[in-house]
Amino acid sequence: MGNRRVEMLLAVVICVSTGWVASVWGHGTTESPPSRALVCYLEGPENPTSAACRAAVELGGSQPIYDWNEVNIGDAAGRHRQLIPDGELCSAGNPKYAGLDLARADWPATILPATGGVHEIVYRGTAPHSTAYFDFYVTVDGYDPTRPLRWADLEVAPFCRDTDPVLFDGRYYFDCELPAGKSGRHVIYSIWQRDDSPEAFYACSDVVFGEVLATPTLRPTAVPSATAIPDPHTPTATVTPGVSVCEDRAWQPDEIYLAENRVAHRGREWRAKWWTRGEEPGTTGRWGVWQDVGPFSGSGGTPTATAVPPSATPTDNGCDGPQYVAGEGYVAGATVTNAGRSFVCVVAGWCSSPAAWAYEPGVGLYWETAWTESGGCSGTPTATADMRTPEPSATPPVGDPCTIAGWRGSEIYLVGDTVSHVGREWRAKWWTRGDEPGTTGRWGVWQDLGSCR
Repeated sequence: MGNRRVEMLLAVVICVSTGWVASVWGHGTTESPPSRALVCYLEGPENPTSAACRAAVELGGSQPIYDWNEVNIGDAAGRHRQLIPDGELCSAGNPKYAGLDLARADWPATILPATGGVHEIVYRGTAPHSTAYFDFYVTVDGYDPTRPLRWADLEVAPFCRDTDPVLFDGRYYFDCELPAGKSGRHVIYSIWQRDDSPEAFYACSDVVFGEVLATPTLRPTAVPSATAIPDPHTPTATVTPGVSVCEDRAWQPDEIYLAENRVAHRGREWRAKWWTRGEEPGTTGRWGVWQDVGPFSGSGGTPTATAVPPSATPTDNGCDGPQYVAGEGYVAGATVTNAGRSFVCVVAGWCSSPAAWAYEPGVGLYWETAWTESGGCSGTPTATADMRTPEPSATPPVGDPCTIAGWRGSEIYLVGDTVSHVGREWRAKWWTRGDEPGTTGRWGVWQDLGSCR
């Protein structure tokens, strides 16, 4: 993190030298992979969508979820194991956060690769502090999520430690070497021990090792090929009851599915690769949440289709619904306009979240977990798997050897996305928008893959 750390330090120095000084708070939690407290907050403290978060609220009320960044011990001074009892690691022994200690196998989880390798962990912080260390532990092989988390359930040593982090844009960034060979459900336990105070902060982040996908946003490491998202203006097909030969129960848009859950939809079987709700099998593409297991065997006819007329009427400007407003109460199926496109809400709790940075449709870091894009606002809806898919461009200029899409300053790119720029190919190492390839340095967001081939 050499040059990148220098850039962050310079940004902090500039803020201080110009007279801006942050309020001295020490609050924070793991943002990527998201902690249980943050997940429940983003789902909506009053009406969370996942069963685990609902159970946490039923046990302790919504206030602990609103206070997602306060899971701390004021006088810890490194005495974490002495002060926090087994079974209470996620709450740091604070009864207020007892809901976070619930032992269950359905906490919303982030997919991480089982192959190990360097992975960026992001910690959401309120303001910079002198830090003794950040430690990140992972549970041992054989960990049972249905049993209360104990200290003995964690590996003896942290798999990642940083003693000199820099807070940049409200976040700490860590390049951590994930342990190789892990599989299934685990917990990453983080400890932030301050150096200017005995106070320490704690967080439990649920993860599933085994898929080579690596963002807390549950988004692909590469932009999928264009797979059409159902358009509310276009008649769709509904299967006539009694004709399907599927043996598993049918997919339901309002139901929550976890990793490895299987459903039937349109005569095929589908397996969930991670937590999902409202994402229709067959519409999420190769890198989406649903894996196509194949058609079901058995007798039966081909499902018949009945046209369903469109239910939405375009407004004068071609957009469906009013302008999105963060924190507004939206229900599943509600249509809004944002960033020049139309979106349909699929998870009401997330759509209604005031955290625009996370759920603003088409823009927020996790928007695809809450919304489905239904088209553009030009009067003719478009079908696209990702609003970041570059617009079709003209034939590359004569002499230009690059065949992949060129970098656009206004586009959002995710980890693994590739672009061409100034005759070279580049790969994004994390989320970015507006950072020009070739200008961010060795430790910046863009990795130089060489001349276009």
